[in-house]
Amino acid sequence: MARTLLLSLAVFLGFQVVAGIVSEWIAKDEMDKVCMKIKFDGMINVRDNPEYNTDFGSAVVIDPKPNCMEDERTITIGVGNSSLQLTFRKQSQSFVFTNITAKWLKPGSGLENVTGSLSDKNFLSGAVPLGCFYSQDEPLSIPFQGGFSAELKNVTFQPFADCAKNDYGNDYSSRDCPTDCSRAARPGSDIIYVLLVAVVGAISVKFMN
Repeated sequence: MARTLLLSLAVFLGFQVVAGIVSEWIAKDEMDKVCMKIKFDGMINVRDNPEYNTDFGSAVVIDPKPNCMEDERTITIGVGNSSLQLTFRKQSQSFVFTNITAKWLKPGSGLENVTGSLSDKNFLSGAVPLGCFYSQDEPLSIPFQGGFSAELKNVTFQPFADCAKNDYGNDYSSRDCPTDCSRAARPGSDIIYVLLVAVVGAISVKFMN
């Protein structure tokens, strides 16, 4: 809370907000199992009005039920009136970063919320084997129209944590990426299992009687 107030005061006084903290966000499926883990030092950069830069160091996961489908993972983090949504997709035995949507305050005659969305075959340097995480020390800069950009530094992405024992796994550069997606999130699978057990139990009781 104090950090958010300080950032707001800095913007009000005209100081440039400079990111510098690597934060972690974790998404869980409807069964409360970890399906995504990401870390980065993030900012929405306003090229001509840096006093309106948005630092995501204190952002929180704002989608109550993140998309933990088998082949696509989406996580949305937000702070104040700004947000970032990242989408990753599974490609065979690897994953790629394919979409980013940003919402920020646009300066002008009056502040207004603007949303930008960009898609690509892969914003990363290459496909990452499942079971490993992607890391990059160099800034990952994604420009939007109108002089805005999403600046992600010191990134660590593991959108398929369920293929790495619900954790990050190994760095993809190690080439040691043991993959176990047998516990991969499948919405409703536990419910189906309970129903099957109930039905089998009911049939057994009927025949015993």
